[in-house]
Amino acid sequence: MFKNNIYILQFVLITCLIFYSKAPCQTLQFIRERIEIHVQDNNCCLKGQYYFTNNTSTILQRTVYYPFIVSEALPFPDSIVVNDMGNCKTLPFLKSRSGILFSISIPPKTTNMYEVMYFQRTLDYFMEYILTTTHQWGKPLMRGEYVVDIPSKYKLKYISMRYDREEDHDGDISYIIHRENFMPEKNLIIRWERSTQ
Repeated sequence: MFKNNIYILQFVLITCLIFYSKAPCQTLQFIRERIEIHVQDNNCCLKGQYYFTNNTSTILQRTVYYPFIVSEALPFPDSIVVNDMGNCKTLPFLKSRSGILFSISIPPKTTNMYEVMYFQRTLDYFMEYILTTTHQWGKPLMRGEYVVDIPSKYKLKYISMRYDREEDHDGDISYIIHRENFMPEKNLIIRWERSTQ
């Protein structure tokens, strides 16, 4: 019973945060992200950098909900780290069933970058990263940068976004995606398989 109440409380909090972020008086802006996904043997390592701007004359403090795709093929991530890069410190976070919550604080007339890193098991050579939560901010990203690294023993089978270029690093391939004024309509999905070479 207690566990169920915790999940209900988390759902209510997350719902409130989502509706709050859609409010027309919102003064905190999510302007840019850079995502690096490194495919490994049984998991993916993801590093996300997120830029928030405070254009007001007062400090802004907000709670951010950061969701994951969680399923049988993609168990809940581990080794999660959240860093406030502007203040050079690691932030605490609260886990929910399919995401984490953490607090950010941005001084007036300032842009600050927050970094989230984690490992997620990829049992079926498949990874999905949520992009569509950008809609909750009510404004497209000024810039989105996405890098998918595939080691030489694998090859890319599918990617849900057209990539702009690929770079070869001694057989390891990086697929580079760059978008401006970007409002994602779908998540970033990648599939890979073992190379036959």
